[in-house]
Amino acid sequence: MIAMRYGTVPVVRKTGGLADTVMPYDKKRRTGSGFVFENYHADELIRAVHEAVLLYKTNRDQWDGLVLMDMAGSYGWEGSAKDYTDLYENLKIR
Repeated sequence: MIAMRYGTVPVVRKTGGLADTVMPYDKKRRTGSGFVFENYHADELIRAVHEAVLLYKTNRDQWDGLVLMDMAGSYGWEGSAKDYTDLYENLKIR
């Protein structure tokens, strides 16, 4: 997610940590952080790339907003580290 910090909008397959980190972009709500496809299939990748390029070419203001939103995101270990610490503390109490 370092790339997002520097302004790269991700196009990713929904798998592993990417499924938790990159939320599908919704043009109407202006929510999400990138373009996501589910299955390991070329057609889905092409669709996601096409969707990203279309937004870039037809709505630069919205694209720039997505870039800024991604750059402002928190992608460090602070949140995950706290979650793990809380989990371990909870297990220790039992």
